[in-house]
This record gives sequence, structure tokens and C-alpha cells, in this order.
Amino acid sequence: MTYSVLMGTLFANGRFKNRTKSGTIFRVVDKQGSFCKITTRFAKYAVGLSRKDLKILVGLLTGHNTLNQHLTLLKIEEDPMCRLCGEEYDISVHLLGRCSVLVEKRRKQFGKHLLFPSELRQEHWSSLLKFAKNSKRFK
Repeated sequence: MTYSVLMGTLFANGRFKNRTKSGTIFRVVDKQGSFCKITTRFAKYAVGLSRKDLKILVGLLTGHNTLNQHLTLLKIEEDPMCRLCGEEYDISVHLLGRCSVLVEKRRKQFGKHLLFPSELRQEHWSSLLKFAKNSKRFK
């Protein structure tokens, strides 16, 4: 996948805003607001990923993934709550930053027990992808 194809795919989703003066190409938006900024550096990283890893990463960023909240919207699952803890809706922000079952893994990788969306935005995609894969929630 080339850089232009990746950016075209990301833009086609319609959930992104245009380039800003800060160098942001697009901004992924979810129900809670901006999740992360897609810069040229991050996009170049994504182009080098395997197809499987790119699918996981794009799913984390857009919400179009195999977490229960999205599967409930598609009428594949009945319960939108987290499969691991059952405490909150199963969305990317919850999995990466708040799931109580993943507290120890989160502390080992990020040095904190909980991560707020503003802190997740500061992390490089490689860290988010590694954590998501270690959570065993994606195949």
C-alpha cells in the first residue's frame, strides 16, 4: 500500500478534518472528540506495517474494529460492553486507556495504570499497536 493510497483510504472514511497549520494531515474523530492526529510521520510508519497490523491500527483509530461496541452496531454482537472487564463500552479508548483487566500491562508498557485520551494522543502508533496486540483482543 502506498502512502497516497493509505491517505486516500483514511480520508474516504469521512471522519477526518483537513490539514491544519500544525502539520496535522487529518484528525480522527470519535464520539468523545478527537482521538489522535495523523501526521506525515505517523502515516509513513503505517505504510510500512503488514496488512494485519495496519488493519488493527486503522480499526483502533477509526472505531471500525472487532471490539464489542462496533460489532453491536453491526448487529453481530448483542452486548456492547468490554469482554474483559464488563465495566464500560468496548471502544478503542477504553481498551487502550481504561480497561481494569489490562492495568498491569498498561503500567509495564506506558508507566501508568490509566491513560486519558489526551495522553493516548501523545503516544506513537507503534506503542498503541503493540499494546493492542498484547491485549489479545485482535486476531
